[in-house]
Amino acid sequence: MLALLLAVASFGGWVIDNEPLKTFGIPGFPIRPWASVGYAFLAVATIASLLEKRRLAVMLAAFPCLIATWTMLRYMGVIQIEFPHPFFPDQLARTGLPNPGLPSIGAALSFLLLSLSIMLAPRRLRRVDDISILLAGTALLVAVTGSVIILFAPLQAGASPEFLSSLPASLIGMAIALAAILPRSTLGWAALLSGGGDEWGSFRRAIPAILILPIVPSLAAAWIVRHRLLPEAGADIAVVAGNILIVGGLIAWATSRVLQQQSELSYLARALDTSNVALVTPNGVIAHWSVGCERLYGYSRQEAVGRRKYELLQSRCSDFGAPFLSLMGADYEQDLVEVRRDGAKVCVIEQQQPADMADREPMIILTLLDITERIDAEAALRSSEQRLALAMAAHEVGVFEWDVTTGVIDWSPGAEQRLGFESGTMRDLESWRALIEPEDEQRVLDSMTHAIASRAEKFSFRYRLRPVDGFSRSIEGSSKCIYDDAGNLIRTVGVCLETTEREARETALRAREAQLRSILETVPEAMVVIDEHGDIQSFSSAAERMWGYRADEVLGRNFRMLATEEEGQRYATALSNYIDTGQTTAIGRTVPGTGLTADGRVFPAEIQVGVSRSGGELRVTMFFTDISERLVTEERMSDLNNELAHMSRQGAMSELAADLAHELNQPLAAVSNLIATARMMTERGDDPAGIIDLLKMGGEQTLRAGEIIRRLRAFMAKRDVDMRAEPLADLIRDTVDLVMVGTRPFDIRLDFDFDPAAPRVFADRVQVQQVLVNLLRNAIDALRDQPRAKRFISIVSRRVDDGMVEIEMSDNGPGIPKEILDNLYERFSTTKPDSGMGIGLSISRRIIEAHGGTLAGKNRPGGGATFRFTLPIPEELSGEEG
Repeated sequence: MLALLLAVASFGGWVIDNEPLKTFGIPGFPIRPWASVGYAFLAVATIASLLEKRRLAVMLAAFPCLIATWTMLRYMGVIQIEFPHPFFPDQLARTGLPNPGLPSIGAALSFLLLSLSIMLAPRRLRRVDDISILLAGTALLVAVTGSVIILFAPLQAGASPEFLSSLPASLIGMAIALAAILPRSTLGWAALLSGGGDEWGSFRRAIPAILILPIVPSLAAAWIVRHRLLPEAGADIAVVAGNILIVGGLIAWATSRVLQQQSELSYLARALDTSNVALVTPNGVIAHWSVGCERLYGYSRQEAVGRRKYELLQSRCSDFGAPFLSLMGADYEQDLVEVRRDGAKVCVIEQQQPADMADREPMIILTLLDITERIDAEAALRSSEQRLALAMAAHEVGVFEWDVTTGVIDWSPGAEQRLGFESGTMRDLESWRALIEPEDEQRVLDSMTHAIASRAEKFSFRYRLRPVDGFSRSIEGSSKCIYDDAGNLIRTVGVCLETTEREARETALRAREAQLRSILETVPEAMVVIDEHGDIQSFSSAAERMWGYRADEVLGRNFRMLATEEEGQRYATALSNYIDTGQTTAIGRTVPGTGLTADGRVFPAEIQVGVSRSGGELRVTMFFTDISERLVTEERMSDLNNELAHMSRQGAMSELAADLAHELNQPLAAVSNLIATARMMTERGDDPAGIIDLLKMGGEQTLRAGEIIRRLRAFMAKRDVDMRAEPLADLIRDTVDLVMVGTRPFDIRLDFDFDPAAPRVFADRVQVQQVLVNLLRNAIDALRDQPRAKRFISIVSRRVDDGMVEIEMSDNGPGIPKEILDNLYERFSTTKPDSGMGIGLSISRRIIEAHGGTLAGKNRPGGGATFRFTLPIPEELSGEEG
């Protein structure tokens, strides 16, 4: 870039007719216009070469080369034609120079050297690159020489301006030459001028600087003297000081290069020392022991150096086990087993290489490669191969290789006998054909042909051997296909095993499966089998009759089509939860459900579910039973039971009628008296506050009578079952209040103990009250003959583990007679033949069982009877427990 700026500046001197720009301060030696143009082309060509625009660089350098050639031939008289000089004719005429349009001979020589250097530089060949750098260096010397002559009195030396280059041309030439030399990684021209090894490379590269830099102070001194800036003595001092600085800088540079090379050599030595390398004398004495050897054998350098290697490491040949005590003295490689310092054996490959060094004792370099792991791996591989052979023999597996080009079939040892034919009888394709059943031959060949046509990696086969002594054997296997580069099958490697017994088992299994299918087709319950996606895999004849679909209409479709949308979603959710968690409550029990027939009829069903896995695939088998008729029958029976229960409640209430009349008479009489008193006080004009109190008391007695009537009506009402969460303590206390109306004269003491962990039950309030009424009335009747001070009834609730609450009612009466205890829950069985119907306990038991609980009664050891029944806890309480 500097050369281009100088060339443009010098050409600008001609454009504006400025002598300092033409001469750079040296009168009489202006740069010629064509020299400025040529140097500009060379500068741009150099930049293109540095940017690796090689073709452009050659094209640009060709123009200065043409100018230089024309100039040389013109000055030699070979060409008489005047070179065109369209630039500045008037200014050129004033110079008085011969051939003013042409460059000087010095500039032409620089053109020629630099152009050839640029043209050769892109070749990237070592010798050509060296020549290119040599040409650039020569151009640099020419430019420097020209500058010195011009600066130091060129006219006194008798030099002619035709031969001398100008100062601008010399400076531009030096800049271009340096730009061609300095970026190169190696200065090959120096190698051409001097020999030596690589250690002299840095100094060879410094030669151009050593030659050029000392000239710079002299040039500066001449310029100072010419312009009279200092006397000649001062200029000499400046030259000496400048040279001292230059020499000192070169020495510092050379010293840093030497230190850097020594650091690199030290780093390389440390890196090599980490490898497993030892240096021994011809008789085996260790002279050098690397860090790698220390790690490999465990012996330190102090312990190893000076000792014989093969004695120290107890070396033995790995092939023969004999001690190895000598060296071969030439390039040699051997396998050794040696002993580490800790006693462990190590296997190495020892490579011997003589190291003849001048003025030193002959040495042998030992390179040691640790192959212990490889040896162990090979031993493990051999052991694995032995185990594989034993396993193949145990499982009667045969390995074979079929060479397609030769047709030979090679079997592993013992494989033919294990497969049921004599050794050597199946040696090629033709002998194979002779041993197998004819109907199996074509099937195997077709499978092989299809695999070859599709370039398959392997193919499978199954065939039967021809019977020997009436007994046939079955063979099954697969083979790996190996092709050449053209895609032709060249050989196969495969395994095969005898499957005669397995074939027999499979045949028997297929027969059992057929029998099982026949049995399942005759099962009255409808059977549906689905996979893990819910797709129907099997649909029995009973299922066809139940839903009205043919099997081929539902197979492969989702089983949700067999139920209503809501019920089908519930089934799908249950299946998804089982797949995710592996847990379900449906297996092993009967669950309710519904079905949707083909004609849109919804029917109730009971479902039994079974799950199985085969081959990693899930199968869910469901048996459906249509319970429509049974539910109708149960509904009729439920209505009858409800009617009977209603009659039981009416009977119980008829027994309480007299007590209720007496109990109601008290609040009604109180109301009458209170109203009469209030009327009298009103007539007398008494205090209104007292009248209001009397009316309030009358209202309370009226509400008391109304509450007794409400409870009686609620208990007697015939209604549908209403299951809900009911507060247990309130339910029991309300029932006790209802039953104990009119029993106060009996002086019965009631004890309550309610479990706070079970505050509510999930039940029908009226039905549970009916059970409590029956049990309480039985207890009250049993206590009539007991002394008044000893009559008590206790009611206790407690939570049990299965999500139920147990209610226990005990009394201290005479207990249940033995003859009644055995038939306690049969209808019309009673201890009160004059007043009882004998259906209370039977109905109570049915009510509790309908709630999912149990009812049981027994005599207490100390006298009296105890009845216990259980009721379910609401789901939110069950969740809290979990």
